[in-house]
Amino acid sequence: MTWLHRSVFLLCIFYIENVHVLASEEACTVRQTSSDLLETNSTERLLSFAVDEKFKSHSIKEFHDTWKLFGVNTKSDIVRKGREFAEFVKQRFGIDISALTDEQLYQGQLVDLGDVVFSGFVFDDKLRLVTEIMHGVRKVTYYNDTRSMEIGFVLRATRSMASKGQWIGTFLKDAIVSSCNIHLPKSKCDNAEADIIVGTATYPWYVDEDGFTSYEYAVYSNKHGQGILHGIGMKFQAAGVDTVTMKFF
Repeated sequence: MTWLHRSVFLLCIFYIENVHVLASEEACTVRQTSSDLLETNSTERLLSFAVDEKFKSHSIKEFHDTWKLFGVNTKSDIVRKGREFAEFVKQRFGIDISALTDEQLYQGQLVDLGDVVFSGFVFDDKLRLVTEIMHGVRKVTYYNDTRSMEIGFVLRATRSMASKGQWIGTFLKDAIVSSCNIHLPKSKCDNAEADIIVGTATYPWYVDEDGFTSYEYAVYSNKHGQGILHGIGMKFQAAGVDTVTMKFF
């Protein structure tokens, strides 16, 4: 069993033992652990969450409406986000997608560019729990029927190829690079404010034949600042389970 398989196995154990089913009338519950019970540096700042994913096609209206959660309200705003993604993949991986039109970016259209396929995406995830470790105190919030939205742009490689950008390595066929924009909703338990997390993949990632994956993004959180996001998950044809941990600088 590889380290990735072991990691996903641990994810399954974590998921089963820590994500409990709440009574239907409860929106969420919160548990806190004081610093003297934690084996962590008192200055360490970590945020993690677990979600159930459901993959589905989205309408252009859903694409535009979801962007509004992130203050991206107009056509020019969405196109700018798309151009920023194009600039990122050109610099980081040497992939030129500048041929995409403003309309294709605005609508998040599926576009075959030869070596890669481009599209926008929207994930409407079911949030299970959020864990925050800040200044030696751990707070775990368990959720019931609460959604976490994610949106962005993605490229999928149609063949194996060498990177020509800052990242040195080889794209495998079907490897993915993307932007991410995650909206963690306001907690109904303790009135904790919503958080917006934005980022870009640091390397191409892919789903193996058993449905396992791992990935890393450089991110910025409105609440916590800059950090690195590490995620592992299991992907199926129409659904998945992911757990994500962010460490802030």
